[in-house]
Amino acid sequence: MGNKLENASRSSIDIKDSYEFYVLALKELNKSNEQDAFIYYDRANHELIAAINNNKWSVNGYRIHSPRTISYSFKNSGLYSIIYSVIFTMCFVYLTYHYGDLKIQNVPLWSAFYSGFGAYSYILGSSIKKFYQNGIIENDKSGWFVTIPVLCMISGYMVYLIFNNSIGNESVDRVSITILICFLAGSITCWYLLKEGTNIHL
Repeated sequence: MGNKLENASRSSIDIKDSYEFYVLALKELNKSNEQDAFIYYDRANHELIAAINNNKWSVNGYRIHSPRTISYSFKNSGLYSIIYSVIFTMCFVYLTYHYGDLKIQNVPLWSAFYSGFGAYSYILGSSIKKFYQNGIIENDKSGWFVTIPVLCMISGYMVYLIFNNSIGNESVDRVSITILICFLAGSITCWYLLKEGTNIHL
């Protein structure tokens, strides 16, 4: 309930009445008065639903979602992680196609772009799996999905440096293998950072 209230507040939905009953429910629960706590909790949930419905638009007698209620639904279900992943995956495809051959210190930028692409592919796949299984993406921290793939791009850059110096002359097969390794480096780095470094479990 606390997460729902927080998401509603972040979506600019007035939760004052619902929050007051939620606080009363917590107080009664601390007193081990479970019956009254349940009543207050149920009332808090009812007030939250009413607040959400009040923020919907009325069109010809029908209630349709407004930007605020859509924002709440996406925050509450964690769908922003999927949206961000799709958008940034498309961005990396664009960057790879148009700027992949540019080089920094003789390292092509596609090494970093493919690693970032791998990171967002992991986030997207994990998010879709979690949403399909539970109907919600728990512990969604959308802000991390912008910063972590940037770190993964560094891993792709470093992997290219290491791998490029460990094998022989350039060839089509070598480039293909390097792309695959950079992609996997991004996915694995993202998995590790999300699971171990930030305690965000998809």
